[in-house]
Amino acid sequence: MGQDPSSSGGYFLVEEEKFTLPEAAIIDHYLDSSPMAFMANDMEGIERHLGNYSGQMVLLWFWKTDCPLCLAEIKGLNALREEFFDSFTLLSLADDNREILSSFLQSNTVNFPIIPNARILAEGAYAHDLGYPRLFIIGHDGLIDAILPHSYFQGDHDLKSLLTSIIKKTR
Repeated sequence: MGQDPSSSGGYFLVEEEKFTLPEAAIIDHYLDSSPMAFMANDMEGIERHLGNYSGQMVLLWFWKTDCPLCLAEIKGLNALREEFFDSFTLLSLADDNREILSSFLQSNTVNFPIIPNARILAEGAYAHDLGYPRLFIIGHDGLIDAILPHSYFQGDHDLKSLLTSIIKKTR
């Protein structure tokens, strides 16, 4: 029921509700589009520019160290990277800062580049509403071919097998 404008100085009270598009609509919006270009230094200080990987398959892995689902996938991503070293580039974009990631890396092996402090990029350009972890797959043509949202990682899944079939199909 509306509020009488005369009792509130001529203004209506409006409460904002958080609105999130359904996951499928978000994914459809990104598919077959060009990913937002970025340039950032990884944990080793190497400058990573998405444009440098033109013509290659690129996997963008969005994660954070306090996400159990994210951490559960690292071993499989390491194995996939070793098996298909020349077939794709895997860039991980972590929400965490360098200090947290340095501490994490002392007891965890990650065989792919980690870009720290990627929260702003992850939230703005790469569908934060799809949760953590999420994976964007960019094809050889430079367009987003597939997106695996947080919900994919919640159930029974085999990320390594799925990515292996995608990689073999595009070789």
